[in-house]
Amino acid sequence: MATIEFYFDFLSPYSYLANIQIAALREQPGVEIRFHAIDLEAARNAIGNNRPASHLLPKKLHYLKADLSRWSAKYRVPLIFPDNLASYDSQSAARLNRGFIVAARDGAGEQYRKAAFSALWVDSRAPGDATLATVASAAGLKPAELRAAVDSPEVIAAFDRENREAHSRGVFGVPSFIVDDQLFWGNDRIDFVTEYLRDPAVAVHP
Repeated sequence: MATIEFYFDFLSPYSYLANIQIAALREQPGVEIRFHAIDLEAARNAIGNNRPASHLLPKKLHYLKADLSRWSAKYRVPLIFPDNLASYDSQSAARLNRGFIVAARDGAGEQYRKAAFSALWVDSRAPGDATLATVASAAGLKPAELRAAVDSPEVIAAFDRENREAHSRGVFGVPSFIVDDQLFWGNDRIDFVTEYLRDPAVAVHP
């Protein structure tokens, strides 16, 4: 049995793309995927990467949109980059990520992931109470109960543990995949994950 640890942040469009593509890996015999919602900004800060995010730099933003358009066309999936991404509230984004912990515990993790990624990157909804409620309903959860749960000390602590564990394993960005002691970063590294699953001898140890 091979286990893939998949680290993502709903605020990451590349995590959205990876979440769609990683489904094919689940179809391989003997492969288990464990999903971890984490805070991308915290992962960057943990390694001292305090540079502005790409969407805050006009030239990088221009390229980012072009690159995402290419990937969405390649995968044949919709992706709409919101014009107001820079104004998104980080706390609301964190609550959306924490919601995955609650949903997964209730057996609705897959439905929640799909709904949350679609809300942000297909429907261009900003994270917030209304979006959290919409995602909860789509996942078969009660919105009021989810809103209360994501702010509970227990879930906040669980999210902190997820982030600390990710940092300790070398995760510095999303999407990231860990198989055994091999770290793969980026939506465009899924092929490398597939190759490693097929032949662990391709492992690298810098």
